[in-house]
Amino acid sequence: MELVYFVLVCFGLTQIIVDSKILAPIRPSFSLFHCSMCMGFWVGMILALGSGFVSIWNYNGLEVFLMGTLGSGSSYMLSLLTKWLSSGKECPLK
Repeated sequence: MELVYFVLVCFGLTQIIVDSKILAPIRPSFSLFHCSMCMGFWVGMILALGSGFVSIWNYNGLEVFLMGTLGSGSSYMLSLLTKWLSSGKECPLK
């Protein structure tokens, strides 16, 4: 269940940073801040360190990297899903 929370929090933070209107005036113009996959990776890595999935005292770089990739993939897939659902178009998988 903790992994589900991790994925949802990672997606939420990534969406706030990448797509929110409230951050639009202060969002840097770097492509990192406009890409759900890119930002999801860094959010996932930071959350992995801060959430207790990876202990700072038992630091394992591979685990942090893998949590970053999970954050990246899940943020990107959920971002595509929410954009498709809000577009009202027919399912492209038919």
